[in-house]
Amino acid sequence: MKKLFVFILTLLTILIILIYAYFNTVKFEKNMIKQNNSEYEAYLNKRVLGAEVTSLVNKIIDNNEKNKVKKDEHGFYIENNFNSILMQIKISDNDTLYNIETFYDAGMLNFIKYYDSVLFECKEIKYNSLGKVNYLFLEQVST
Repeated sequence: MKKLFVFILTLLTILIILIYAYFNTVKFEKNMIKQNNSEYEAYLNKRVLGAEVTSLVNKIIDNNEKNKVKKDEHGFYIENNFNSILMQIKISDNDTLYNIETFYDAGMLNFIKYYDSVLFECKEIKYNSLGKVNYLFLEQVST
């Protein structure tokens, strides 16, 4: 009887440790998502200069490259509902919507040359099914 009690107690202890580790992992993941999202949510409904948009573009491209996000036949990142982030920028000068890859591939120095001191506003942020930011929409608000 004593062996059975020790066995059950050992199983309960292991079970409690596993449950505790699981919930700590889930809590850690949620905190990481919240922290990562806050870096992008800081732009929502805020006006920023083109120079800061350049930093944001580089950050998103770096994220997608680091996470090995696949591209389509046009060289645009494909939403994978896990760790991809897409961003589009509407340029009011020519009333055109661009994926950030267009600016990045042409060279961000060109973007800086023309839009360094131009204001942009983040009008929209979307999230994937995991609750991670996966899309940003910026619009030029000054010339």
